[in-house]
Amino acid sequence: MSLTSMCITATAMCCVTLAWSLHRASRWRSWAVTAWARPRCSEAWWACCRPAAAASTLAGQELTGSKSYERVAAGVGFVPQGRMIFPYLSVEENILSGMQGAPAAPIPDYVYEYFPVLFEMRRRKGGNLSGGQQQQLAIARALVSNPKVLILDEPTEGIQPSIIKDIAKALNLLKKERGFSLIVSEQVLSFAMAVADRYLIIEKGEFVHSEVRETVDRERILRYLTI
Repeated sequence: MSLTSMCITATAMCCVTLAWSLHRASRWRSWAVTAWARPRCSEAWWACCRPAAAASTLAGQELTGSKSYERVAAGVGFVPQGRMIFPYLSVEENILSGMQGAPAAPIPDYVYEYFPVLFEMRRRKGGNLSGGQQQQLAIARALVSNPKVLILDEPTEGIQPSIIKDIAKALNLLKKERGFSLIVSEQVLSFAMAVADRYLIIEKGEFVHSEVRETVDRERILRYLTI
């Protein structure tokens, strides 16, 4: 399977056997995984938990069983649910923490270009930012590692609608400019529809539906999401 953007919908604590690969010249740039009840898909991809079975390759490089830091070096970026920024470090220090292992360099200009509020607050402690600002910070921290694929887990959680739209716009522009693929696990369908090229739904541990942007049936996806 070759992808560039995806949306997945999953049920609680699902156990899924996954085989996935991403290629630089793939047709799709974003996946959306619309998930409710705390799916483990993103954590399994990031190696935060041990999946029951999985096969992961990125641009031909085998990642199955690799450590989180090895996945960063291979080109995987991860924005975790809850953001997980360092509350007592400044915004600037938080971003720099994502450059560990990368060539020594200042924070790239494009980070502040797409997230100008971070430049304005670069000396402020991360814990003093709003939820939306912290989410932008978490994305910026992942971006500075120059990922080939960026995984976002519940990126709209606790964020006001206007900021959600700003983040979606920034991600779409960044995908084109930086050339990375995007995998999103998300409950807010409008956000998933805004950023994804392909949509996958997981129910009780199985893929039950798949659509691409050109033919997506929003009402059908909503029926899966209705509890």
